[in-house]
Amino acid sequence: MSEAQSPATPMHAIWKFLQHSQESVFDLELITAVAGREVIDALLRARVLIPAGIAGAPRSDNTKLDCERLDASDELVAFDVPRLVTMLQRLYHVDGGPALFPGLGHPKGVFLLGTTPTDWSVTEVFFAPDPMNENLVWFLVGRRCVRARTLVLVPTILGVPDALLLQHHHPGKHVEVRFLEPCVNLRDGEFVMSQRAWPVESQHPPKPFCAILEGTARRNLSQPEYHALIAVGAYDLLIDKTITVAGGLYRCFGRREGQSWEARLSASELAVVVQLITSGRAMRPDEFRLQSGRQTLASRIRLIERARSKIDVDLGHRQWRLIQTLSADTARDKRYFFNPPPGFRCAILVPFGGEESSDRGGTTVVPVTEQQPQ
Repeated sequence: MSEAQSPATPMHAIWKFLQHSQESVFDLELITAVAGREVIDALLRARVLIPAGIAGAPRSDNTKLDCERLDASDELVAFDVPRLVTMLQRLYHVDGGPALFPGLGHPKGVFLLGTTPTDWSVTEVFFAPDPMNENLVWFLVGRRCVRARTLVLVPTILGVPDALLLQHHHPGKHVEVRFLEPCVNLRDGEFVMSQRAWPVESQHPPKPFCAILEGTARRNLSQPEYHALIAVGAYDLLIDKTITVAGGLYRCFGRREGQSWEARLSASELAVVVQLITSGRAMRPDEFRLQSGRQTLASRIRLIERARSKIDVDLGHRQWRLIQTLSADTARDKRYFFNPPPGFRCAILVPFGGEESSDRGGTTVVPVTEQQPQ
């Protein structure tokens, strides 16, 4: 780096924020707390971050935005997606249009940014905002059969589904994966590339604080990443088993109709919810593994329904949004089933080195004291 160049602003917090977020508009105070004032100021100067009211409005690249007014804590901001994509295209010498990328807040998949010529062929460049999306795995496999070379940009290494996958998609491979963090940073209003083009071997990841389970995927999070994930609110339901708050309660977070919510559950209530989610099947009251001694059938039913009421929405007529009750001839035989609507995103945070799922380890089956009918 020459002496005339100003130091680059690290973008690692922003790439992680974008990877976890499901929203297109953000509270300025929230994103500043996650990324830091220096980073946000650099994004505002680069016009990557703009007032939410003008996001998406037609304008030239030279339009000057009044970013000085973004000082109030209640201001809403948005990423100027066309400019963000254009800057990535310039960095990777890609010929393509921003219209090919639908923008933040859309269902996350793999999007074409354009093509870039090489000495021997043409490389098609794609952007995958969410590496945990299972579509990425199938996309990478499918691109091996395409004649054109493939470059897939993902925000961070966190959540790439399979470590073996990286062995087949490192630099020089026909289908290559590159991580924007920690390689791509910001200097003088443009993205710049650091010397570390492939961080898998060179970086020293922070000490894991917890793990996040989403479907069949599991990945470790550092303590800053844990707090950032809680702050972003990317999940419709996020269950936190890592720490307890006042009264020994556990926290659950979520989004409902665009609004964030938080609930606090006892250890038994949390166990009920987690086992419903991880079992993938309908469960009778006497099938739940609990640690709180012998319980009657009636007390188990009260526990299940109390836990449900804290995280679910009563739709009326004995219908619930997430946890359905499957009726039976007797109370003992009725079952509860976690059946969220399509597109519902749910994850569980567990202590680092803890259980793979709450259906195994550390729990024992507690018998129901009510006698079986004769």
